[in-house]
Amino acid sequence: MFFIHYLQGTPPLSLFLETWYSQSLRNACTCATGWELPHWTLNANDPTNDKKSLFTRYVAVPTSLFLLVPFVISNQPKQVGIITKLTSALRSAHTDAKIGYVGFCWGGRFAITQNALFDATVACHPSLVKFPAELDAISKPFSLAVAASDKHYDGKRADETKKILEGKGLKDVEVRVYEGVNHGWTSRANLSAEVQAKAKEEAVRQVVGWFEKYLIQSADPAAPGNLEAESISAPVF
Repeated sequence: MFFIHYLQGTPPLSLFLETWYSQSLRNACTCATGWELPHWTLNANDPTNDKKSLFTRYVAVPTSLFLLVPFVISNQPKQVGIITKLTSALRSAHTDAKIGYVGFCWGGRFAITQNALFDATVACHPSLVKFPAELDAISKPFSLAVAASDKHYDGKRADETKKILEGKGLKDVEVRVYEGVNHGWTSRANLSAEVQAKAKEEAVRQVVGWFEKYLIQSADPAAPGNLEAESISAPVF
């Protein structure tokens, strides 16, 4: 997802990317426009209200994962190309804009590897990261949100990430480790569980706070209230 902030008075910017996902998965991958970030984190079906059939649980889901994971891995170069072209086009069209990126799961990896393309990035429960080699790509403000026991990127690795980046002299680094949640909690937490619901809301505040800090620009630093924030988000796969 891309987030863009530009000065008041510039033309409004609209961005929407179609995805190859079916309409039945629209809650998980449709884009959300505007600062109302809870929209894209809370629009997934609450597992407590979604009773899956045995066929879905033991046939459809495993089959989808069997097909999806190899597809994602084999198409990573293409995904990088899409991100690069889109970022370049946005910067050409809006030269004064600040652009941020937040990625989830394998999209979180691009918040690491493509960090230099943006003014700030956030990685939420990233996966497929070549650790620690790919941390070398980080040079701009970077925020990380992980579940303590996430097998893809756990709390220990998150702590190591912070040490490595700060050891490189990077000061604009934020690392938060969330207890009591699993991989992917920002998009599919059990909202009836207090710990998970609270962690999801805290992650929303983490992302919003990071972009408010690094994307909002002011023509007059003494008068930050004179600016109007505009943000665009769209999933890139």
